[in-house]
Amino acid sequence: MNHTKRILKNQHGFTLIEIIAVLVLLGILAAVAVPKYVNLQADAKNKAAEGAVAEGVSQINQYAAKHILANSTVPTTLAELVTTGLANPYAGGDFSIAFAQAAAGDPITVTASGVVGTSVEGATASRTVPLPQ
Repeated sequence: MNHTKRILKNQHGFTLIEIIAVLVLLGILAAVAVPKYVNLQADAKNKAAEGAVAEGVSQINQYAAKHILANSTVPTTLAELVTTGLANPYAGGDFSIAFAQAAAGDPITVTASGVVGTSVEGATASRTVPLPQ
């Protein structure tokens, strides 16, 4: 019993070297984890913007179908889709979706931009799609 008291009496906690080693390891983990977390947030915003662009492409297809049904002709300009009811720019939740076409018959460029004040502010994506035939 006397031997057990002596062992417990000699243990006073962690040494300074052990504490420094743990702090160095925590610093290394933080240096690796924090940038990865920030990159994941930016990637998520851009993926959300790509989803909004897909919504814009869907709007083009929907209004092209409406134009074909109403006029029995295939639309050749963005203006014809706007006349059919396509909103330009289109407010898609946290994104503003804009459509642009250089000339009749050219593909339409769909651009999604995160609305200021939302969690996706600053995110953008775009894609060029042909007019539906």
